[in-house]
Amino acid sequence: MRRILGGLVFLMGLSLTLLGVTEFLIYQEGSDIPEQITLQELGVPDPGKNVNLIITDFQFGDRYQIEENKKAEWKQVWIPLWLPDGKFTEVPVIAHIKGLTSRDEVEILSLRKEIPGILTRGIDGFGNKERRYFKSIYPETDFTNAISFEIDRQFPSLFFIIPITLAGIAQIVLGLGFAWGYFLKKLP
Repeated sequence: MRRILGGLVFLMGLSLTLLGVTEFLIYQEGSDIPEQITLQELGVPDPGKNVNLIITDFQFGDRYQIEENKKAEWKQVWIPLWLPDGKFTEVPVIAHIKGLTSRDEVEILSLRKEIPGILTRGIDGFGNKERRYFKSIYPETDFTNAISFEIDRQFPSLFFIIPITLAGIAQIVLGLGFAWGYFLKKLP
């Protein structure tokens, strides 16, 4: 029983630590103040240093992918961003947003003229599943180096990152201690 408890505490700690490190990597690459940038300026091989952006001068693509969880509830929606003339940038930009629950909400989103958010990579980035989907719809476009942008994601704060990372590390230590029986030993 103690090994199961230790394993669960360890996994929770690992998750918290991973979240903290991921948020810290975003924090390191950006600024608290979002940079306003046009889609044309963003959709190039080296778009700049700040990941905290407000994108302007764009339109949403005509097709989108709905990512669902196991209960068939919407998890997030992936939408290509086009230049005002309806074309992709040199490096395609694919936006994604969490929290939408209907096609009506996607329609409301498509009316926005500016979208704040964070450039995402790694776990939250544009993956193979999304790449295959958009390649099947837009076969002439190369999505190999597509840029992923999470709409409405807040820039992380050190007041969140530090406590969540330290809590994760503490849980890892506790979990290992419980699993190995260290905390259950009797003192002499």
